[in-house]
Amino acid sequence: MVDVPDSVLTQEFLEEALFLDLLRLGHAARLQAHGRSMLPFVRPGTTVLIEPPPFVAPPLAVGDIVLVHSGGCLRLHRLVGWRQGDDGTPRLLLKGDGLLKADPLVHPKHLYGRAAALEGPRGRTWLLGGGRRALHRAVAFASRIGWRLASACGMGQE
Repeated sequence: MVDVPDSVLTQEFLEEALFLDLLRLGHAARLQAHGRSMLPFVRPGTTVLIEPPPFVAPPLAVGDIVLVHSGGCLRLHRLVGWRQGDDGTPRLLLKGDGLLKADPLVHPKHLYGRAAALEGPRGRTWLLGGGRRALHRAVAFASRIGWRLASACGMGQE
């Protein structure tokens, strides 16, 4: 028997582990968005339906909202591009719609899923993908332009 410290077995830890296991097994799962990094597109409290990889049709594309494990936590941010990592392999460039700065590059092995639908607090559902992909690509483009302008002006730097 393995002795696991009580601090590891929190409800939040167990729920996240179960959620990620469902995605790893190929099941779609729902999560509730927290934080404000994806405003105005994804509001706190919005339920997000996550489809697991592999993505059959259409494949992952710039503009998609993806779920990754990065920096010790789950992040639901928009794919705004691809960059080459230090080892020469492709990395995901992600950014929250409401943020000035992009996230650190993420290895694709940390990708757990893509947002397939948003469910608002009044039960209204918005499907993502399909004919809306052009809109999502435009949002990703606008997000990157805003990030570059902010960087050029010295905003959002630590």
